[in-house]
Amino acid sequence: MRIALVQMTASCDLDANLKIMRGFVEEAHQKKADIVVFPEMAYFIGHSKECSAVLPKYDTLLKTFSNWAKEFAIDILPGSLREPISKLPCRQFNTLPYIDATGQVLALYRKLFLFRAELPDRVYDETLFYDPGKEVISLQRPWGTAGLAICFDIRFPELFRALKKRGAQILFVPAAFAVPTGKVHWHTLLKARAIENQCFVVAPALTGRCGDERQTFGHSLIVSPWGEVLTEMGEEVGLVTHEISIDEIEKCQKRLDAWACRRDDLFPAP
Repeated sequence: MRIALVQMTASCDLDANLKIMRGFVEEAHQKKADIVVFPEMAYFIGHSKECSAVLPKYDTLLKTFSNWAKEFAIDILPGSLREPISKLPCRQFNTLPYIDATGQVLALYRKLFLFRAELPDRVYDETLFYDPGKEVISLQRPWGTAGLAICFDIRFPELFRALKKRGAQILFVPAAFAVPTGKVHWHTLLKARAIENQCFVVAPALTGRCGDERQTFGHSLIVSPWGEVLTEMGEEVGLVTHEISIDEIEKCQKRLDAWACRRDDLFPAP
């Protein structure tokens, strides 16, 4: 399968972001990609009042991305969206849709682990606005099984063990990593999740200064089941494609089948 990996800067101008995203979907189609994957919150990042104004547009935006998928006959992970929680003003899920090439929404993954940190650039606390999801989400595609996660989730290996136990072969992790943590943790965490689960990891990331003035790290990656970086972007905005084969997982397991050596009797994965 051919994956189109998008790296962009999310501003507080929704229409401008959507125009950029549509252009990348068209480019991915022209490059014969099977799937195009965007970073976390690629469609909009702003301050709290600006985000509150965008929140009611969730259903409309989901329909927009579904229409693009159908128009260009391509699977789309549009990055995560703010999904309003019924009857709770301003409460929301950080939700990653998987949309197939017919425009059908096949899955909605709600971020399980919410980011809290005191970093040199600012204090982060997603619990002020978001509620955590409650489900591990994987889904079958013609090329294999996808597992879904978002950004901060990458620090919690138990999620990825659970996805692997469900048969996941490609782990999609759209992200908006901060620069201070990105410099020291981004590559290490993504490679670790790939190596320990012998899966591909696909991680599109935001880059540059976003609409709420946060500085994001970039360096979007695709990592092999052996832990090799197959493609990496720097800090630029753009799209790259890379073709992967699920057969590489079997080859990796023949070299070193760590999954077969696990001890479910002592450490049962959910």
